[in-house]
Amino acid sequence: VTSTPEIMGAAGTVPFNSVEELVAAAKASPESIELGATFGSTSQFMWLLFEDLTGTKFKYIPFDGTKERVTALLADTIKLGTINVPTAKKHLATGDLKAFAIAADERSPLLPDLPTLKELGVDMTYSLDRGIVAPKGTPPEVIAYWADIVKQASENAEFRSSLEAKGTLIKYRNAADYATWFKNEYDAHEKVAVKIGMFKK
Repeated sequence: VTSTPEIMGAAGTVPFNSVEELVAAAKASPESIELGATFGSTSQFMWLLFEDLTGTKFKYIPFDGTKERVTALLADTIKLGTINVPTAKKHLATGDLKAFAIAADERSPLLPDLPTLKELGVDMTYSLDRGIVAPKGTPPEVIAYWADIVKQASENAEFRSSLEAKGTLIKYRNAADYATWFKNEYDAHEKVAVKIGMFKK
């Protein structure tokens, strides 16, 4: 239903100023750049997928949640971490944080100068996506009924604009399309989870 693209954020003091410089620094000294993440969450997996695509390796530091991670970035306790659009808008202008790219298909109208990863040659998108599921065995007509209700809500102009103002997009998918999307996402995440020993297949 909704999608909030992740932004590659960094402490304002880091010596690199682009994805290219970040990749070069990470390759020159693997597992040395401290990266804050909530283990097992999107804040870790975005970077794991990025590592897989770019041949880099970071030093992961665990945090309970977004607030703690951003606080650590602002305090220069860690060097890297995902941030969202509101956080970026608040802290980029002051120089307290840096942002290298947004992991979306297109640039955010709220941060028009921030390039996408795809623009920079890294073929990936990554976002915090939220959908609605039902128990296995739910009758198709019940799913269809609620899917229509959600679709109507997603088309409400006031609802869309209120979310877009916070950097969250409406990306409605019907049940079949959501199942296909979910399977593809699961496969990509499983691959890196197996690679780092988090999951055994």
